[in-house]
Amino acid sequence: MYDENRDFESLRLQIVARLSLKEILNNTICDSPLLRVTFYLKNMIPRFKRVRKVINQYLTKAQFLEEHNRLSPLNLRATISLLSRFRIEKASLFKDDNWSIHKLRKPFILWLTSLSLDKKKI
Repeated sequence: MYDENRDFESLRLQIVARLSLKEILNNTICDSPLLRVTFYLKNMIPRFKRVRKVINQYLTKAQFLEEHNRLSPLNLRATISLLSRFRIEKASLFKDDNWSIHKLRKPFILWLTSLSLDKKKI
């Protein structure tokens, strides 16, 4: 189970340890500014960052097609004509001309798998 407090405590301890080491090196060994900069760049910059993915919610049809095909196996690849048919048949899912990958990909895959092979080629 994920414990956010434990991760925060671990991060806090790492920061305290690095700051203490920086103070020791500043007071004793590192008289050279170049050595201080090298030490800072190597040791003080966090080795991991929590970066949230910012995904554009509003894609064009071509961008949706590209992203869907990138994420899908060969048997679930789409074409512009399939996307156009999907839009016509599932018009209630669309408000504008936006193709949200989060909102539409799962319904599109379900719709695509329900089609027969003949209907996919038309």
